[in-house]
Amino acid sequence: MEITNLGSMKDDESWRALGVIVLIGLVLRISALVGLSSLEFPDTSAYLIAGAEIFSGSHVSNNIYMPLFPIWAHILGGGIFLKLGDVALSTASIILIYYIVRHLSHSVIAAALAALMMALYPHFVFFSVARLSETLYIFLTCAAFLMLFHRRFGLGSLLLVLSILTRPTTDYLAPLLIVIFSFVVLQEGWRKSILRLATYALIYGALLAPWWAHNYTKYGEFVRLSLGDGTVLYSGNNPLNKSGGGVAWAKKDISDDMDMSQFDSIKNPIKRNQAMKDAAFDYISDNPGRFVELVGLKLIRLWRLWPYAEEYKKPHIIVASIVSYGPVLVLFVLSLFTVLPRALRRLSPIIAFIGYLTAVHMVTIGSVRYRIPMEPFLIVMGAMALAAQLERMPAVTRLLRRTGLLMAIVDTLPKEAGGERPGSR
Repeated sequence: MEITNLGSMKDDESWRALGVIVLIGLVLRISALVGLSSLEFPDTSAYLIAGAEIFSGSHVSNNIYMPLFPIWAHILGGGIFLKLGDVALSTASIILIYYIVRHLSHSVIAAALAALMMALYPHFVFFSVARLSETLYIFLTCAAFLMLFHRRFGLGSLLLVLSILTRPTTDYLAPLLIVIFSFVVLQEGWRKSILRLATYALIYGALLAPWWAHNYTKYGEFVRLSLGDGTVLYSGNNPLNKSGGGVAWAKKDISDDMDMSQFDSIKNPIKRNQAMKDAAFDYISDNPGRFVELVGLKLIRLWRLWPYAEEYKKPHIIVASIVSYGPVLVLFVLSLFTVLPRALRRLSPIIAFIGYLTAVHMVTIGSVRYRIPMEPFLIVMGAMALAAQLERMPAVTRLLRRTGLLMAIVDTLPKEAGGERPGSR
């Protein structure tokens, strides 16, 4: 596979179109910042407390969260500057996705489509001002993928580890991604792939060492990540779970999907976390049929067209979700049959990422929120599929050029070199 030189992108004539799209995305995010100024989540308060504890030199009292987003939130003050920082990261992610698609498809149109989807996508606009970890995690993950596609394994490994320090979900996947990029995508051979993996391991150890030291002084023993795995595993696998969701509980540690009060007597957080995992595994082994049913419920809840929570089942939210996520999902499914067969090797890291996160949340808990980090990559593949279809329909393309915002933007772009179609290489 031909590897585009990252430096050459600086002279790309398509910067004008990308600039217009980025400006649209920035305006939407600033508008959301103003319009959703009262937006508050319980997680945000916990992040801010954790950040203050880190910078005061004390132990983080919360046992669930990783440290990077609390650090980011504390440095930016936790208020308007945190929102502006997240808006900047969300806007920068538009650019990252543009260049990922440009590299994969060799198509300016596909890249412009993907960037425009990223700019307009309501979920990304919303989370850019929510003061939650999604925006930072998406930025780091997309940046890591872009670097790895371009053989920048040192920087790519650094970004992957930073994403784990933000959210630990991909901890087991990250080294596999290094191997997939090196051995499958770039076809570097086993010896080079092992060296790439060793580089990742060194960076992983160096960046996580301060967190390991913190955890050792806090718990008195080695804790590699956090103690959130027991909570999410038991939340998704217990006798009360009916919906496939969980975690957010009210007073007395009881919600519709779980009762955590049985663990209150266990004061040691490590033992309590292990007890939750043991209880979850016992429930799975004793109720294999129900476990399979819950797996299906979690899959549906993870990929449903609009949020499950009652507070988000408002007409305007449902409509916004359907008209934005719905087409992206359809295009992604289309890409599995049109783009993926011709570009399986290049797209294998993206498929691994989507498949891994889906599997994790089919076992733990399903929620639209946990799908958000996958959605940039749904857009990547969906945009490639849409561009390929548009190039096969000259009449539609001409109509869009005359009347559509997208093709008005695309008209500012240089024509494809060699007339290549997305996914043709």
